[in-house]
Amino acid sequence: MVDIVIYMNKKVIAIGNRFMQDDGIALVVGKRIRELMVEKGVDVIISEADMNSCIEDIQPGDEVYVMDSTYYGILPGSITFSSLKSKKDKKYIASSMNGFKLMNTLMLYKKRLKVFFIGIEIASIEMKEGISKTLASKMDDICNHIIKLIL
Repeated sequence: MVDIVIYMNKKVIAIGNRFMQDDGIALVVGKRIRELMVEKGVDVIISEADMNSCIEDIQPGDEVYVMDSTYYGILPGSITFSSLKSKKDKKYIASSMNGFKLMNTLMLYKKRLKVFFIGIEIASIEMKEGISKTLASKMDDICNHIIKLIL
């Protein structure tokens, strides 16, 4: 009898638009935590332009964390975390700025994946490069919270 071994890798996919102010918060966080994550064996994929291109990097058995900006109307900088196990869990990503299409694609794939959504609540969305002062002042707390969720 042959045992089939599936190697689980953790992958963080940071998505957003850096030209729409806080919509790019996940990209900023992804870049800030990348070095530590890689040291711990976690891949970090920064996906700004084509969010579906990162699908090629996902393998059966992977643990995938999709990180995006959200607008739930809660305190800016708040982190929401959801395990997505089925299509009914899509309600948790309804306020994701960019992740809905990517999450739908991940959930349609017949790959065995563990998929989690990490949302970072925005303060402001404008046609402006860089994040708001509100989120910039909370950056260390945001990054530390997300690191704890993933590791």
